[in-house]
Amino acid sequence: MTNSSTQTNLNDFPDYSFNVDHESEYCKFRNSSSTCLQLKEKIKEEDKETKADTERERERESKITEEGIRNEICLSSTEVLYLLKQEIESLFIESYDKYSKKIKTRIFFYYNHSLYRDYENYINFSSKVNNEIIVIDNVFIYYLEELRRNKNKDEIKLHIKLLLLFREFLNIEHEKIFNLNKRIEYTATQITDDLPQFTNKFLDSYLEVCENIFDIGIKEGVLITSEFCEWLFINNHTQLKLVAERGH
Repeated sequence: MTNSSTQTNLNDFPDYSFNVDHESEYCKFRNSSSTCLQLKEKIKEEDKETKADTERERERESKITEEGIRNEICLSSTEVLYLLKQEIESLFIESYDKYSKKIKTRIFFYYNHSLYRDYENYINFSSKVNNEIIVIDNVFIYYLEELRRNKNKDEIKLHIKLLLLFREFLNIEHEKIFNLNKRIEYTATQITDDLPQFTNKFLDSYLEVCENIFDIGIKEGVLITSEFCEWLFINNHTQLKLVAERGH
């Protein structure tokens, strides 16, 4: 995608085979049927080691607490995943009744939120996105990775909160417009090119930043949303560039 000069004013607003390393010790086994069992045993041992590493990683993840996450730049993806979990629990579970007029996604466990599952899969499967088309939720994950490299814990938490609410707004808004099946989320099927043009409606009508509905003031709402849209533009996820009018 190439950036264009298109601009959006702030107030208008994704049998099996192996490749063989012929120098590897496995190849020494290939002409000797008597060594097949040795090869199988070796593979079993390596598999055990991999499983053990995975279990150790899960145990380490289970011990993460918010207090234990340093308020510094360059957090790990696992730490950001934990912060995402905290914000999901806060918005969609603990405060659901408080925000029920704004939030339509009803979940009972944080891991039922699709963005959490997608980010967890992204981390567990070597930072790869399997979709042929990069959809909005994929780009949200890329942005979480950007945040962890450049923001501290407190800043990341606020960005995550805005990101979750923006995602919720987009899914609600497009469900109304296109009468989409409620099981199919807009952010899981569509690309990011048009996102900046929803900024004003998100801030004014959904977040109601002037009323501080979600404990997010107008300054934080505008700055974080515009920063996200600028990142989209710079990284070629949209051709629309936000331009703040004087007085905003």
